[in-house]
Amino acid sequence: MRIIVVTPARNEEQFIEDTILSVQNQTLQPAAYVVVDDGSVDGTTQIVQRFKWVRLLSLRNRGYRYRGAGVATAVNRGFEEAESRVPDWDFFCKLDADIILPPNYFEKLTAIMTAPSNKRLGIASGVVKGEKTNLEHPRGAARFYRRQCWEDIGGRLAEIHGWDTYSDLRARQFRWYTRGIQDLQVIQQRPTAGREHHLSVAFQLGRIMYILGYHPLVAYSRALKLITKNPLASLVMALSYTVVRMDSQYRILPSEYYEYVHIEQKQRIRDVIRKLRLK
Repeated sequence: MRIIVVTPARNEEQFIEDTILSVQNQTLQPAAYVVVDDGSVDGTTQIVQRFKWVRLLSLRNRGYRYRGAGVATAVNRGFEEAESRVPDWDFFCKLDADIILPPNYFEKLTAIMTAPSNKRLGIASGVVKGEKTNLEHPRGAARFYRRQCWEDIGGRLAEIHGWDTYSDLRARQFRWYTRGIQDLQVIQQRPTAGREHHLSVAFQLGRIMYILGYHPLVAYSRALKLITKNPLASLVMALSYTVVRMDSQYRILPSEYYEYVHIEQKQRIRDVIRKLRLK
């Protein structure tokens, strides 16, 4: 199995060496590893350059960290470089610059995804140690894409905040399924749990839920879950979703994708109502 790996990095001098070493120590080595320096102004570039087997791409410094869309743009640039080096790749791994992988991460994921019973497993990842995980949603920080699935969903990440959720929904549209592997744990040195409690993140989540085609009941129920932990963030998320619903220009993804999400989410709402009636 030929694996290509891309790590987007911006000002990651505190973590990037650990990530590279965890790739270097894999029992199944990647055919290509590209680190995309997304305008770092610290020592990230110098650290990566010490590893001669790693291909370094450097992007222009935009002056700020652009979560979501900026990460996707960097990954897409890195993927193009990796594929040019290994055109016959089988699996693509998007790996964050603060992740430490167990030594068997690549070997175990490829074994799981090539098992006869998992022929339609299109996207998979381990889980982050110490964080709650929705096993239907592989972690964006260390996820594997099967080649056919990757090509079905467009052959690149959507350059939006929420690219990982879009990848999962798009994959299901093409009858792939996605999974987090419970007994395969990675360490994420910069915790992500609780970020949605911050007002700026809540605002972005409200906006992206509309862009991704979330049904109002699904969007508002997600906002409602925050109300006991941070009522203001809950309100910001709901208002952000409501405001962008008034402007159709935010529907920027393929029309057939929105048709699929509309059907899937309506079915999920019916399933929830049915379960409530049975209680």
